[in-house]
Amino acid sequence: MEKNLLNVFLPHPAINKLKEGLSKERILHILGSKGSSIQLLMASLQKEINCKQLFIINDKEEAAYFFNDLENLLGKDKVLFYPASYNNPYQGDGETKNANIIQRAEVLSEISTRSNRLIVSYPEALSEKVITQKTLNNNSFTLHTDEAVSMDFIIELLFEYDFSREQFVVEPGQFAVRGGIIDLWSFSNDRPYRIEFFGDEVESIRSFDPADQLSINKYVQLMITPNVQEKLKETEQTSFIEFLGTDTIVWCKNVQFLLDKIDKYYSLASSKWEDIKDNTFQLPPDKKYCDSST
Repeated sequence: MEKNLLNVFLPHPAINKLKEGLSKERILHILGSKGSSIQLLMASLQKEINCKQLFIINDKEEAAYFFNDLENLLGKDKVLFYPASYNNPYQGDGETKNANIIQRAEVLSEISTRSNRLIVSYPEALSEKVITQKTLNNNSFTLHTDEAVSMDFIIELLFEYDFSREQFVVEPGQFAVRGGIIDLWSFSNDRPYRIEFFGDEVESIRSFDPADQLSINKYVQLMITPNVQEKLKETEQTSFIEFLGTDTIVWCKNVQFLLDKIDKYYSLASSKWEDIKDNTFQLPPDKKYCDSST
């Protein structure tokens, strides 16, 4: 139904005007949109220009609705949702959510290899730094079916990526070995994968359900990615927008609202950093400073 609606809307003159505007101007303003018309317009535009587009929506809930509309129009494999890794950044309950960390890693992996995805996000998610494209490439390994590679090499690689070897794979960062089969759950995928070997050759790659161990889909390749959130502590960092690259079209629903939120989170982050410095470098009152050079 939604895709039929998209086909009907494609010949609309607004699509050509938008394409022309993007080829001539660096900044465009879209006014007068109602309901989900902007999603319909953006989905139609994607059919024509076929590039990366980032949509920065005011908050997480609104972004989720926006994402759902685009996904219904274009399909699940064309639209990505990029969440914050924390429940409430810089607040008392600012704990990371494993599901969100996995989803963020999946988005980074997807856009590093695909040039035609739509990404929906919100200010809190974009305020967090990410690893650089170079670091991600250096810490990822793509496996293909019919590729000549030994099981021992993959097992060694998984240990290098800090995966833990278990009897059964139940969460990201784990792998299991049985005969000529390796089960693993990469941080760039929302399901575990089963790799079957025939000697030193990859015979098949399948996703499976960890609950009943039944296969879901067959694939020709698999990207193995470690916990990129942990890599942030030891590698160079960059912004998500810089990670996307200069060939990405960025849309903001409300620019001033976005700028105000960025200022707010920057102030909170600065305040937290000052607290961390004070707690780290301030000696207890009953301790004396010692110069190690004496």
